[in-house]
Amino acid sequence: MTWDETIALLHGTDWKSVKAGLNRISELLHLLDDPHKKLRFVHIAGTNGKGSAAAMLAEILTEAGYRTGRYISPHLVRMNERFCVNGEPIRDADLRETASIVRAAAEQMIDKPTNFELLTALSFVYFLRQHCDIVVLEVGLGGRLDATNVIDHSLVSLIMHIGLEHTAELGDTVEQIAYEKAGIIKQGGDVVLYAQMPEVEGVVSRIAAEREARLTVTDQSRLDVLDRGDPESATPFSPDQPDPDDQAVGNERFSGQIFTYRSREELHLSLLGRHQTNNAAVVLDAVDILRERHGYEISEAVIRKALSTVNWPGRFQVLSRDPLLVVDGAHNPNGMQALAESIRLYFAGRRMIFLMGVMADKNYRQMLDILVKECSDLEVIRFIAEAPREERALRPEQLKAEIGRRFPCPVDSCDSVREGIKLALKTAAEAATDRPVILAFGSLYQVGEILAIYESM
Repeated sequence: MTWDETIALLHGTDWKSVKAGLNRISELLHLLDDPHKKLRFVHIAGTNGKGSAAAMLAEILTEAGYRTGRYISPHLVRMNERFCVNGEPIRDADLRETASIVRAAAEQMIDKPTNFELLTALSFVYFLRQHCDIVVLEVGLGGRLDATNVIDHSLVSLIMHIGLEHTAELGDTVEQIAYEKAGIIKQGGDVVLYAQMPEVEGVVSRIAAEREARLTVTDQSRLDVLDRGDPESATPFSPDQPDPDDQAVGNERFSGQIFTYRSREELHLSLLGRHQTNNAAVVLDAVDILRERHGYEISEAVIRKALSTVNWPGRFQVLSRDPLLVVDGAHNPNGMQALAESIRLYFAGRRMIFLMGVMADKNYRQMLDILVKECSDLEVIRFIAEAPREERALRPEQLKAEIGRRFPCPVDSCDSVREGIKLALKTAAEAATDRPVILAFGSLYQVGEILAIYESM
């Protein structure tokens, strides 16, 4: 297969146009000799925090010496990012070869698989061919009927923070959505739940009991953040892989967070953002289960090093220091709430330039309402609306109108992310004193475009 044929295949049938269920992915994997039945998994669901948890857990397992696969969605810049082994994305040649194998199987099916089902099957084939000891598997949508839930077992299931998103597919209450997410809990298995609203915890607890699964809920009373870190001193973005020793514990360049959880004291976490220590708590509880119930040899030194060096692009990520430019993939009200809390935490009293691009099917009005409410004391000197290169993107003029109803500052619209970044940088450069912070948010598609722009600079 050529590269174009590979990409065309993996952007196949739209999942919204077909009936949800596990029949197609089961048939496809059976035609591929059921690679998923020969792998071991950690399965992660939730509205927000799945990717961060997957990154932390994969880093820990890799550092411990296990050959670790990681399957995520969506990617930011290149399709290859979805399939990593020990942190290395799949090579183009391996992607083409594995896609050819999956295509040959899919062509035998009458009910053709969706693009996500193809991607999921490809991941299982690839990870088996790569002899992975364990796979960190991120749910795509929901959980119960998600293609990744074709697996028969998981060593431990992680359920991250849950909020209202994809309500047309998952339900319009947090209880309904929690039910769908909890669908990944396996009979007699282990599950770790991010501590959150009682309505969610009640649903997950009930399903865990019905399946005789052991439930661990993170203990917020035993999570203490000693230092939230400083974006101003963070290592700026580089298209090259960072040196793992650059942010090692005790290194003066470390700019991340320091926290204590349960019996572990003064852990260093390289990821910024108030919510990331909560995500780390879920990961730490999961690691303890892997060690105590499944015999994984993961030392405390390994855990500490991995958390202090983990890299997860596009989540409150510093791209430059002068001006300070931060990108975040918050794209729903749940994520916006977490981002607003981080804005208050890190940028109180600072002048801000906001750059927003969002998908039209997201609850962008509520996202803006949260930003107004939580960050009312900020001085926003410019708000720029633009549209990522995605057919679902909300038109900039429409977004500009919504912003203008809520913010008294100058509001501009740009036809592209590149134009928006250019205007934001120009505005920051023209500031006579007190250089403003540029914060881009609203969509992971936007984050991907910004990272691609910076990679080409």
